Amino acid sequence: MTTGMTRHVALALAIGLGNAAAQSVDVPPDAVIRLERTSCYGSCPIYTVTIDARGIVTYEGKRHVRVVGRRTAQAAPSVIAELLAHAERIGFFDFRDAYRGIENPDGSVTTVTDLPTRIVTITANGRTKRVEDYVGAPDSMAEFERDIDEAAGTRRWMIDQSLPPSIR
Repeated sequence: MTTGMTRHVALALAIGLGNAAAQSVDVPPDAVIRLERTSCYGSCPIYTVTIDARGIVTYEGKRHVRVVGRRTAQAAPSVIAELLAHAERIGFFDFRDAYRGIENPDGSVTTVTDLPTRIVTITANGRTKRVEDYVGAPDSMAEFERDIDEAAGTRRWMIDQSLPPSIR
């Protein structure tokens, strides 16, 4: 199994474990993970999703999403524990506050326009870190952003579930 696949299987298992596993997971009471996706020049989905220490998922759809407005759901606290562990593994708290250009080997910076920005904010154990990812962030950041969406089940509010799977 590939590392990515192993990670996704572990995350899916954590989501499915429910309350029994949640009781054995140590999640800081102040833990909050938030992912915001902003506009682009085209029709990029614009929304915010937050998962708190109790596993409460709050989604706020703004534009270019199937569900506009606020929705809530529940995830096992083990899901947020896995996301916090993932953040530690990739060194999230050591990332720069913003990635807005591509740094070239010669020291110059390439700018890009019309992309959406992804903003991840994590609070845990009394510390908060906010990272803006427009372009040029480490690859692990994009993977982490996808994992937040997967853990929150954001897809349920993004894509019309009545469509055949081949179109979704």
